[in-house]
Amino acid sequence: MKDSLARADQNARRRDLDIEKETTVTGEDIKLIQDIEEKANGQGYILIKKKNKNQANVTQNVTDNLQIIIQNKYLTEAELSFLISIQPLVEYQINAIINQKTNSFMTVSEIAHFLKRDRSGVSRIISSLLNKGILFEFVNVREIKKFKRSVTARTLFINPELFYSGDKNKIDGTLATLVNENDVLEENGIKLKWKVYRKQGHAFGRLYNRKTFLELKKK
Repeated sequence: MKDSLARADQNARRRDLDIEKETTVTGEDIKLIQDIEEKANGQGYILIKKKNKNQANVTQNVTDNLQIIIQNKYLTEAELSFLISIQPLVEYQINAIINQKTNSFMTVSEIAHFLKRDRSGVSRIISSLLNKGILFEFVNVREIKKFKRSVTARTLFINPELFYSGDKNKIDGTLATLVNENDVLEENGIKLKWKVYRKQGHAFGRLYNRKTFLELKKK
């Protein structure tokens, strides 16, 4: 038994040494990388060291736009507080309000339960934010025609011009189009510094500075 354990230990150490040799960056490797980098720089490219991706779920604030919203007193304190409170519910890349445990769209009652607030108060805030172009809602037209109202959970999205969970240069294409076609903020005279736009034929939208946005809208 002792001999078997000793041999196993020796084999394990040998494997560790082999792995270390394969994964260790040597001086020759660095010299090769430097040569490649010089060639890349000569052609206008750069090499960037890859970093470990942080898996933390982060919703980003578009600070310049929020400042304009606040300075124009466009939102009440209750509405701003609500938007900050639901950040943990914003789904990555699509900006929808999602139950992170069930991966399903949340009803008003579920949102109120999560926030530990009165449902009627939450409903009023959501309705106001929808009217102000801060929240958006996908509606099932067939459902509305049949029942004269929404029956299933409301599919609510936060305007990515204020908050976005994901890459601001790869905003969900459907959401970008929804915001462009229902730009209530612009209609209400709120001229944001950064605007979302999806170019024709592109899968994603992105945030553009206002000047570029206006030029794209003219085309």
